[in-house]
Amino acid sequence: MNQRHVRISIWILAALLLVAAPATLAAQQPSAQAAARTLSGRVLKDGRPVAGAAVTVHEVTQAKSGPIAQLRSDASGRFRAVLPPPVDGGFAVYFATVDYESVRYFGPPLHASDTVADYTVAVSDTASVLPGAIRTSRRDLVLVPGTDGSWQVNEGVLIRNDATRTLVSRHGKPTWAMRLPTGADSLQAGQGDLGAEHVRFQGSWVFFDAALVPGDRELFVRYRLPAGTRTSSITFAEPTDTLAVSVLQPAPPIEIHGLSSTHVVTADGQRFVQYMGTGFKKGDKVSMGWKSTSPPVSPVLAGVVAAVLLLVIGGWAAIRNRGVPQARASLEPGAGGAV
Repeated sequence: MNQRHVRISIWILAALLLVAAPATLAAQQPSAQAAARTLSGRVLKDGRPVAGAAVTVHEVTQAKSGPIAQLRSDASGRFRAVLPPPVDGGFAVYFATVDYESVRYFGPPLHASDTVADYTVAVSDTASVLPGAIRTSRRDLVLVPGTDGSWQVNEGVLIRNDATRTLVSRHGKPTWAMRLPTGADSLQAGQGDLGAEHVRFQGSWVFFDAALVPGDRELFVRYRLPAGTRTSSITFAEPTDTLAVSVLQPAPPIEIHGLSSTHVVTADGQRFVQYMGTGFKKGDKVSMGWKSTSPPVSPVLAGVVAAVLLLVIGGWAAIRNRGVPQARASLEPGAGGAV
């Protein structure tokens, strides 16, 4: 199976760095006296320095999180901030963000014991239209049968911008949209690096209006297929590279048409039957049908298992195998360009 990895939110990623190897960071030994440390970096666009960029340095600890320094990059695109020592030698992670053309870009997170040899925050030009550049790289649906005959669905979506510019939104027009399965209700936006505040639902559609930087971004949504529903379908609004549907067992007998690969997956001691397909074009359709029997699945267990599965199944992982993630961005309120 062709697996792809996605990033999770900066806060979860920071915690995971406690056990993750800093693949591209040059670690240096801190002094015994915990001397003042600095975060020195550059702001680059297409490999060239950006002068006068607004830089904010953030700290994440077990007790708090927030900005600790605000400064501007110099003529060479460089910035330098003094980092406070971790309290009682505890957990601390630092990272820088840059606000450029109304878009916020994230630099890689650093553990308190690390310093970086070449800390860089990459920014890019923005565009209101990027024909053919935005696509849905992967959709993972986790179906959890309820005791009342309904289905709880947790979905992770990986969106890819293949361009070298950031797509922005203005006047309420979305930068990206996706059609949910027919009959879906109780729609909620979950955690991901596409903030829930930028997600809106209309009928069976999900609209996203924040910036899409070059590279990958992920979104999590949760919804329900209500009791009494016997069939549902997904019609693709745009090309989608991969769709995976995983069904928690035991479950009512289910048939899925349009997905060719089926196998059993075990996660956290629970069994799932997974269906998969690739290479979907705009207008393609996947249909699902099941009987009305209600398996004895605890709603609490269902929620826990579904949350765990979103992190471990179908090619999703907490951190890229290559190490530090690429820069991410979120559109600030009131900013953007026209679509």
